[in-house]
Amino acid sequence: MTRFIRPAAFLLFLAVAAGCVSTPPAPIRPGVPPLRRAAKQLIDGRMRKLKSILSALPVRGIGLHPRAFDTGYAPETICSFITDCGFNRVYFHISSETELDERLTKFLIAAEKVHLVTEIVLRHSHFHPRSRGNRVLRSLRPDFPDVPEMARRVVEYDRKLPPEAGRLDGITVWVEPHLYTNANPGTKQIFAWNEKAYGPGLDNDLLVLASLDMLRKIDTGDLPLTIAVPDFYQELAAQRKITKGTVLDFMATRRKAPPVMLISNARKPSEIVSGTQTELETTGKEHQVLLGIELAGHVSDSGAKLRRRDWNDFVRIMEYVIKEHRRHPEFRGLMITPLVVLEHIITEQD
Repeated sequence: MTRFIRPAAFLLFLAVAAGCVSTPPAPIRPGVPPLRRAAKQLIDGRMRKLKSILSALPVRGIGLHPRAFDTGYAPETICSFITDCGFNRVYFHISSETELDERLTKFLIAAEKVHLVTEIVLRHSHFHPRSRGNRVLRSLRPDFPDVPEMARRVVEYDRKLPPEAGRLDGITVWVEPHLYTNANPGTKQIFAWNEKAYGPGLDNDLLVLASLDMLRKIDTGDLPLTIAVPDFYQELAAQRKITKGTVLDFMATRRKAPPVMLISNARKPSEIVSGTQTELETTGKEHQVLLGIELAGHVSDSGAKLRRRDWNDFVRIMEYVIKEHRRHPEFRGLMITPLVVLEHIITEQD
């Protein structure tokens, strides 16, 4: 029987691959409500405390994913929670062109009413050429949009927004070639990031160079561009493990140097601060550097994300990180992501 099942399954795969025309949205672990929810008075107090901590920053951003629209909360409720926590900017992460939809437009209308600006975030790992060793499968892979094409579609979407939705405030491109498992940076060869591929002309180096070339091709029209990069690329470049990769290298991809967001890969607050010092000191441009902090949703999360024990620990971390970064005139603000994890921290009973 298996002689017939395997060929049939393969043919089904080919049919699906050939017929798929949209980038499949990235799977995101749904938010898990806290087992014990804190009292409303305590939650309100925590929101006021966070607002106070963030108040000194020009840019106070929160990362939001389309999954938030599946929670049942109205856009107005989401916007109210965001502003009550002190945020003045939403970094809306999309992983598929299908997410530039009516739900986003409704959110933008709600955000405009409370003067909450929104940037679209395009993670490079969601929109890069994925390749396979099998030449037949590569030829059948749908032609999903890459980052420059997605930026063009965001600009087009922005131009068609109704007046009550206002305008998008910019596009952030999150460059992360270290997450690539199989990539084809403009050639017929397959490259993979790995610990044994450091050095000029090797896989890791070529993937970073391809990312820099990609940034040069992006046209965001009149929408400002922000480039988000991991905080450890600067160190790799200093160690000559890659030929390019400093903050200045990424800024140099544009005629006018854009703001850069340093994505922390630290699990501890001291590592967040130490991981961005060199970039802040070498940039030499006031208010041009942002900090991106990904929150670990669970202790089992093995990713390079910030961990915290409880709400009080989170407060201590944020106060320390902000205080240390404000010592540098280059520092402009931060993005905390995702909203669903922050909500858990705020609403969980200690």
